[in-house]
Amino acid sequence: MQNNRKIYLIDLDNCLYKIKDVPGLVNTFETRITAWLANKLGCSINNAEKEKVKLYKKFGGAPRCLVRASIIKNKNELINCVDFIHDFNVSACGIDKNLNLKQKLSELDEELYLFTSSYVKYAKQMLVALGVLDLFSDIIDISKVEYSFKDETITYTKIFSLLSISPNKITMVDDSLENLLVASRMGIKKCVWVNHGETKQRADFVRSITSIMDL
Repeated sequence: MQNNRKIYLIDLDNCLYKIKDVPGLVNTFETRITAWLANKLGCSINNAEKEKVKLYKKFGGAPRCLVRASIIKNKNELINCVDFIHDFNVSACGIDKNLNLKQKLSELDEELYLFTSSYVKYAKQMLVALGVLDLFSDIIDISKVEYSFKDETITYTKIFSLLSISPNKITMVDDSLENLLVASRMGIKKCVWVNHGETKQRADFVRSITSIMDL
């Protein structure tokens, strides 16, 4: 492993931007998740919406909640779900270039990697829309960690191997405190939680910031 490299692993949705500030994107995601679930369960859109709300409350967001609830039973089903819910053009959803974000990220003196549970195609669209694609060395999507999630320890073993880097050379930035706690257990001690004003109790080794602009 290269001892002189240091990198940032930065999440996309609700980290580089706040998803609630882009209602067109939220509506598109939720419509596609509900449609996928209705098809999978063989039920109406209305019933799928109700079931989705229950799953979110119990397991968190999709598609992870669908795996935890055993609605998605294997890797092929997960691939199908991720493909479907991310297969749309984000330019119609109201994403604007963020010059302040680009300035902030350009001031960081370490390599930047996007670390997302979405697909490269979707993530690249988002980075282009935000105006920051050129600042990132690469996009690590769910396929590159073999469809494991950020709250699973195996994901970080794959990350360290993929990037040929030791965990103590990584700063991970994420909006999920749960993901950061797992990352920390796997040796990433520089963990930054983008909390959007939440006051949830956190571990002392997790730095808390209100937005990515405070990084």
